[in-house]
Amino acid sequence: MEIDHDMTAGTLKIKQTRYIDDVVEHFGQENAKSGGNPCAAGLKLSKTQSPGTDAEQYANAVETVPFSDWCLLYITTCTRPDIAFVVTLLSRFLENPGQQHWNAAVRVLRYLKSTRQHGIIYQGGT
Repeated sequence: MEIDHDMTAGTLKIKQTRYIDDVVEHFGQENAKSGGNPCAAGLKLSKTQSPGTDAEQYANAVETVPFSDWCLLYITTCTRPDIAFVVTLLSRFLENPGQQHWNAAVRVLRYLKSTRQHGIIYQGGT
């Protein structure tokens, strides 16, 4: 967690640039195209997109979705409420994620990559 205190402007900015970089790299998205929006317009995720059997789940190789969602929840809670909607939506499928759930998580990771310097800014007098 990084805290930038600007005494002249009277602001305090909290961000997680390094942690976001680490998470993006951990999930192999460091060279991926940056994203402009954390959630696709009209995104609909459902249980029907989840694998029906354990064999299907392992065949889809999406076992990293739960861990990625925990990382995203931490980022959301600490400094990035802008991704809260899609991360909360993804968390509904932690038990049995499918390929569409992973694709949605990757979109959030790419968005974070492109907005890694963003954070929460507190201003004096507000």
